[in-house]
Amino acid sequence: MMHKKAFTILLLAALLFSLCACGAQPEPALTQPQTTEATTAPTTTATTTTGPTTTEPPVFSVDDVAMTATPNSSCFSKIGYSGAFETLVVTFRGSGQTYCYTNFTAADWAAFRSADSLGSYYNTHIKGNYPCEKA
Repeated sequence: MMHKKAFTILLLAALLFSLCACGAQPEPALTQPQTTEATTAPTTTATTTTGPTTTEPPVFSVDDVAMTATPNSSCFSKIGYSGAFETLVVTFRGSGQTYCYTNFTAADWAAFRSADSLGSYYNTHIKGNYPCEKA
């Protein structure tokens, strides 16, 4: 009985550690809600309206984010933002690793990029406060 309890505690600790690896739970695939659009097709005798069509929702890609070099930052080599996905993208200067922080509003982006120190702002306001994924 004691072995089963110890195993359960170890399993829960491993799960918690994996969820906290970036300071927050990672988001699943980043997508926008599906939209529908009505189209009309002209004919020689009348105009016919077809039913709604669905389109594939856009999928977030780090490659689509315009990144800005940050030569004055000792913490980041570049930063970028996707307003469509409300996602901050940062590349760390030392490791070269890139991380995405979701639920990051345009106002959050404006405050971050205008901070006197990007690293200090990141440590105080971003790290551990937004869902995060390694890119």
